Amino acid sequence: MNLNRRAALTAAAAALCASLPGRAAVAGKLTDEQFNLLAGTAKTPADYRRLAVHFRAIAAEHEAEAKVWDEIAAGYKKRRPAGAEQAQADDLNRDMRHAAEHSRDTAEAVIYIAEAFEGLADSFKKK
Repeated sequence: MNLNRRAALTAAAAALCASLPGRAAVAGKLTDEQFNLLAGTAKTPADYRRLAVHFRAIAAEHEAEAKVWDEIAAGYKKRRPAGAEQAQADDLNRDMRHAAEHSRDTAEAVIYIAEAFEGLADSFKKK
């Protein structure tokens, strides 16, 4: 990877991290400690619903991350980074859109996890 491209990607990643809320600040998201405790002891519908809410919050984080990657990519498409050749700017744009796609894929997968926990909670009603 070219040094200018690496520097631009590093700057973009830093901007992305700075734009996202803190881990536990997302509505419905458990702290790591809370999650570890609940994941190991869940046995009621309320527990499973709480885990579902947690995973939906994680999915929302990944969707937000995808939007940020798209915004950064769009900015580089309009105006290439200082010192970058057009081909380098095109590579950055492509790579950032690729990162956005992966964030959206992760969000979709995490929604399936949330739905599985909701299914566990609903299964108590059928017993």
